[in-house]
Amino acid sequence: MPPGIFIKHRLAFAAGLLLAVMATIFFLWPAPPSATGALLPSPNGYDDFVKAGTMLTTISSDYTEMPMEELKACLSTNQEPLRLVRL
Repeated sequence: MPPGIFIKHRLAFAAGLLLAVMATIFFLWPAPPSATGALLPSPNGYDDFVKAGTMLTTISSDYTEMPMEELKACLSTNQEPLRLVRL
């Protein structure tokens, strides 16, 4: 047999092997995630945080050094914003 036949068989085998590898990669490649995903609720919590931030009353002193009575008074004036944040 002439040596050219073996080269042709080797090329055909390599091409078939390459095609098989490419087909395997194509079928095992993960599908892209769906574009729909989870939808956010219509009135989301961000609106409540923004509203609570505008309603806050702040003081200029340090909370860690504040007496307990002053701290309670500050919290009582901010009860509605705190309720919205918890909501």
